[in-house]
Amino acid sequence: EWRGGRPDAPALRRPVGLDGRTPLRQECGMLKVERAVRGYLLRQVEEICAASGRRPWFLQIGANDSATDDPLHELIRHRGWRGALVEPNPAAFARLRANTADIEGLRLFCCAASDRAGEADFFVPANDRLASLDRPRGPGAGPPLRVRIATLEELLAEAALPALDVLVTDAEGHDARILAPLDLSRFRPLLVVFESHHHTPEENAALRAKFEAAGYAVMRMHADSFAARPEVVSPALARLLEQAHEAAAGAAQRAKRAEALVGRALGATAEPKPAQAPGEACRTPASQPMGDPCEMRLIG
Repeated sequence: EWRGGRPDAPALRRPVGLDGRTPLRQECGMLKVERAVRGYLLRQVEEICAASGRRPWFLQIGANDSATDDPLHELIRHRGWRGALVEPNPAAFARLRANTADIEGLRLFCCAASDRAGEADFFVPANDRLASLDRPRGPGAGPPLRVRIATLEELLAEAALPALDVLVTDAEGHDARILAPLDLSRFRPLLVVFESHHHTPEENAALRAKFEAAGYAVMRMHADSFAARPEVVSPALARLLEQAHEAAAGAAQRAKRAEALVGRALGATAEPKPAQAPGEACRTPASQPMGDPCEMRLIG
């Protein structure tokens, strides 16, 4: 938090989020809405499957270790979701296998997904959750690994799932190429979750057009996008949820602008606050609002 002096001083610059540009406070508000929407959609899928007397089945591309900040982890471990997990990095795949060793009914594949079959270079930075077929997306990447690549249709044929209810791709920018050849007249998952914040505007527009032409409602969020069949969410509700995400971004931007104005005014007229004594608890003034004004809970 800014505590006096020049608000634009290098040591006082705001931290940024996962895209390297969005201020962290703004990103947290948007991600809070995004996670609430994702949780709502996954619960809707679960209820639809339960009405047919069965569990949901999924295919997850870029599963990493299936534990760290994973959208399906709790559903797999505690709610009986089953499916196929795909991870091309051998080190992450070893953790994935260890983390799921006590769970029956999962199919594990050590390969990458793309728009063609064969082999390709795979770049793994120090934070291997940012590993990608496209290029290194973080520091500390060593020589690229040579990995097998397969199309979604090949992976679905090998997995032989009894149904495909949820498709998740987390491929650090390669998602558009993975999804482009998907035949939505043959495979119609209830919900598709794909990482979209690395895509170009043209790639996101093409995916939106592809899904909407097949009858899906598309919700563009900060990190991911969601494409859902009308049984999961109506087009009107989908647009409302997308607008809620946009409102979270707008509210955070307005708060940031107001804070910058106050910072400039106080930086020109006020003495910097004395340094806090070691061990002294940080106190929030009674006049300062607590909590995130963009917090949203979905009841479903």
